[in-house]
This record gives sequence, C-alpha cells and structure tokens, in this order.
Amino acid sequence: MNCPGCGLTRCFVLASHGQWREAFQSHPPGLFLYFAVVLQIPLRLLQAISPRDSRLERLVKQCLSVPFWGAFGAALACVSMILWLVR
Repeated sequence: MNCPGCGLTRCFVLASHGQWREAFQSHPPGLFLYFAVVLQIPLRLLQAISPRDSRLERLVKQCLSVPFWGAFGAALACVSMILWLVR
C-alpha cells in the first residue's frame, strides 16, 4: 500500500544526482523538501561560525525561525497527503 511519502527517498537520490525532472516525477513536493534540507547545511555552518549578536547571526536566526519552517513543513505535509489521495 502506498503512503504519502512513497517516492521521497528516490526523489532525494535523483535530485542529488542532478536528475531534476525524474525527482519531480517521483515525488513533486519532495523536491521542495530536498532544497530545504540542503539549505540547512550552509545556514547551520553560518550559525556556528558567526560571532554572537552580529548582523549575520540575526539574519541566520530569522532564516531558521521555527514559525517559518513549521508552516513550510505543514504545507509540504498537506501537499503530500493531497498528492497521495489523488494518486
């Protein structure tokens, strides 16, 4: 039985190999999740190396804010559920 996340791992692997069309076809919302995960790497590195109370640290904290990522995750979950029901 298929689930809302079916094709997500395949999507991540294909996107990592630069096969964007195939990644999108395997799990369309997964491509957005892939970019969100990849974006975490430089943001977390900047957070680790930026001096305390600097402008850069405030910018990184805004990018990593919980309300934004919570809403982003909820939206991806809803889209995945809708895609699952349609399929």
